[in-house]
Order: sequence, then C-alpha cells, then structure tokens
Amino acid sequence: PYRAEDETSARFVPRFNFSVDDLLRRVDFNIKGDDLIVFLHIQKTGGTTFGRHLVRNIQLEQPCECRAGQKKCTCHRPGKRETWLFSRFSTGW
Repeated sequence: PYRAEDETSARFVPRFNFSVDDLLRRVDFNIKGDDLIVFLHIQKTGGTTFGRHLVRNIQLEQPCECRAGQKKCTCHRPGKRETWLFSRFSTGW
C-alpha cells in the first residue's frame, strides 16, 4: 500500500517506480558558476506551473526579470549578464 507524507493511504498508484534514493537525491546547482538549467516543457504535465515557479517564486540573489503580459523572463546569474535558465519562460519560445 502507498502512503502519503502524513501516513494516510494514498489514493493513487504511482506510474513510475522511483526509489527513495532517487526522490531524495541532492543535486548541487551552482548559479554563480557555469551550471545551466534547460527546462523542456511537455504539455499536460504541470510544466507551465513549474516553469512559472522557476522564474517567479524561487528566492534568488538576483531575481528573474519578468514583464507583465509576456511569457518571457530574463534570468541572469548574480552580477553577470549570463543566463542560468533556458526555457520558454526565459526565451519566449
């Protein structure tokens, strides 16, 4: 039986069998270095919400610059003109 975080029975059966280690894996991302996130949006997977979260809700030293009414934001590394995020929200594709 699958359990939710609060130990109640879950109502769904996972479609993918990720191990606990996979789900808890820590990945170091160096926003001030050369690391880059390439976010590929796949329709009907929650990608729009996730992409919006990447550019609007994460507490960054240098927040992304988003213009009202546009699906495009500029996400520069702190103190640089280099981008750390490549997605439809950072390039407008």
